[in-house]
Formats: sequence, C-alpha cells, structure tokens
Amino acid sequence: MRILTVSNLYPPAYVGGYELMCREVMEKLSMLEHEVRVLTSNVRLEDVNPSAAAGQSQQCDCSEVMRLLRVEQPFGTIRKTTPVNLLERIKSASLNKRILEEAVESFSPDIIFFWSLLNISRSVILQAREMDIPTAFYISDPLQFDPDSLCRTLNNQYSSLILKPARRVITRALVKRRLVVLPQDAPISNVIYSCKAVLEEGRRRGIGQFGAVVVPHGVNMRDFTGTPERRWYDGSRPLRIMYASRIAFHKGMETLILAMKMLSSPGGPQVEALIYNTGDPGYVTHVKRLIHENNLDRVFAFRGMVDTSKLPTEMGNADVFVLPSIPHAGWFESWSVVLAQAGAAGMAAVASRSGANAELITEGETGLLFNPDDAEGLASCIRALAADPQTVRRMGEALAVLVRERYTLEKMASQIERHLCRVIEQRVSGNAGGGAE
Repeated sequence: MRILTVSNLYPPAYVGGYELMCREVMEKLSMLEHEVRVLTSNVRLEDVNPSAAAGQSQQCDCSEVMRLLRVEQPFGTIRKTTPVNLLERIKSASLNKRILEEAVESFSPDIIFFWSLLNISRSVILQAREMDIPTAFYISDPLQFDPDSLCRTLNNQYSSLILKPARRVITRALVKRRLVVLPQDAPISNVIYSCKAVLEEGRRRGIGQFGAVVVPHGVNMRDFTGTPERRWYDGSRPLRIMYASRIAFHKGMETLILAMKMLSSPGGPQVEALIYNTGDPGYVTHVKRLIHENNLDRVFAFRGMVDTSKLPTEMGNADVFVLPSIPHAGWFESWSVVLAQAGAAGMAAVASRSGANAELITEGETGLLFNPDDAEGLASCIRALAADPQTVRRMGEALAVLVRERYTLEKMASQIERHLCRVIEQRVSGNAGGGAE
C-alpha cells in the first residue's frame, strides 16, 4: 500500500505529542512493508537538516518527507485575533493545492491519509477529491473541527472593514476557486478518532460519521524496556508529582499551583512537583512569578524539555502523574499521549474530568479524577495518595497493565493499517467514496 500522509507538522518540527505520534505510526507502517511518503509544512525548518531547509525532500527512517506546505498563521496564535494578511492566506491555500497535486503525480498513492490539517487550508481536501483518490482522516483534537480559517478571517477579523454583502461576494468567489472551503463542500469520512470524546464531538457537529472508528494513541513500549527498576513510594520521602504537559493555562498549570499552595500549609503532606516541558515564554514567566509569590519555590522544580528517549527514566523517578487540563475555547483534553506513557512507566495518575482522561483513568482503580479547574479537588487527590503508599503502587501497577495490554503503538499501527486497507477495498468495490459521506 502506498500511503501519502499529510500533516501540519512532522518531527523534528513539532509542538506536542500528536506530531511525535505521527512519526512513530509512519515508521510502524513502513515496517509493515507499506510505502509511506509524508507531506508536511515548512514550519521550523531550522529544527530540520539543511536539505529540508533548502526545500528538498528529506529521507527519514520510515519515508521521504517533503516540507513544502504553507501554514495559515504562526503556531501559538491559532484562534487569537492576530492581524493576518488575507491575500497571503489565499496565496498559501492555492499553493498548497498545487503542492498536493504535484506530490500525488510523483508518488501515485493508493490513499491520502490526512493526519492533521490544523492551521492548513481545507482546500487540500477538495484537491484530493478532484483527483479521485481514496482519503482517510485522523482527528485527535477538537480544534480540527473548526471551520476553514479563511472563512473565520473574513467573518471575524475583516467584519468591521468589509460590509457583510461584500464579504459574501468575496467568500463566494473564493469558494468557486476552491480556496475557501465550507463544511458542506468538503465533507470527510473514513475518520479515525483518537478517543470517544472527540468522536462524540464529531457527532454533535455532524462531521465524519461514515466509516468512523476510534483508535487511541499507542505507547511505544520499546522505550520502556531496560529502564531502571521503579523505587516505589513508601511514605519515607516526599511524594513526587510529575507534570509533563505544555505549560499553558488550558493545561491547568495554575490549578496545580493553587493545589500545591493548599498542601503546603502546616501539617500538610510532603510533596514535590517536577515540571517538564515548556510553553509560551510570557506565560512561563507568569507561572514562575505565581510560584514565587506563593512561597512555593522549594516545592516546584522546572526540568525543561526532556528528550523522548529519556522520558521513561524521568517517569521512573516520579510517583504520580498529574494532568489538570481545563476545557477552554472549544478545546478539551483528547487522548493524552504522555498520560498513557506515564501509565506504561507504572505511575499512578491524577487527572481532571476533561475529554478523554476518564477513558483511560478509572476512578479508584488506575488513578483519581477531579473536576476541571478545581484546585481543592486536585489537592484532595494528592493528599489521599501521599497518605497511602500502597494505593499509589496498586494504581500504578494496574495502569501499567492496562496500557501494555490495550494501548501499544503496535496495536495502534495495526488498527490504522486495517482501516486504510478497508477504505481502499471499499473504493475498489464501489461501496464508498474516498472523500464524501
């Protein structure tokens, strides 16, 4: 099977776990003897080797990677009311259609697999339909349901500059040229959802229901072999809390700070918070200021970004993983890669009831759950675990068994392989369209 994967980002240029997962899945599909080619954006070429920075294709372990697509705005500003050049966006949408067409002509794929189009015009979907090639989609984030960015730009940013009738004329002209894509013009099908929560959001919006399946992100268990034996928490030292999500408001960082403040009162349990990853520099500065103002400098330790190969060892040195994410501006926590990795490492988990967290964490069995933005609830969960080392170990062992039995990278790649093969077979037999419901 010849698979052309289209993704907004692809490592070493990445923002979070979804892009890293894309690379791992493509490598697994290549190991299953499929021919894979990746078409991604030219974002962060400084993180890639010189050949890619020069606009050439890059040969990776799994496939050839073409870093040619144009994004609509800088990552980190998505959904913000930042000034953008409408003409530049139109130009990018047109260019991306041509780039996809050329990639198809040079590769002749059996299927186009859209991994993530967040921040890339949906015009490429229309281009795939016009070329009559089977398509499948991986949707792992509710933000991927957003309307085409050009539509949002016309209706929001330019609403005060262009009268509504004029905006309608411009929109119709761009739709005719297949540069602005309305939801009804580019229906998607054959969707692989990362979790039930995102599937339900798709159903609520009436998107991508034909041929939909749920395939959660899998953990590469190879990374967790040969790691030092876990030193289980026994109450004789501080309970080590690990936070390894992006440092951002919607990830609940301030909820964690407030919870740790509550726990630091006289007579409270001994707890340390180990913070990995990074975020917007301005917000990171704000977070560190809050920690200092609350006299928590000795409680929090910032470890920065850690290489994915070293993450299992770091997890082995912590006791409880926390994921206090907060639904925000249409976003909610879908399937968390790092939460599953923490489970594979044998950590008990404490997570908010946001999105898919409750799909992985069973209350009282593999971890504890609390309501989003509830610092007191988070503090209560941590306090209970600090007082009960046996429960910490029991939950950690139970979550490790669950992840190793159900949520491995091998299982994920195998399920995706079957889904893509089924889409192609349906097209050949005439039972389903490639890109239409």
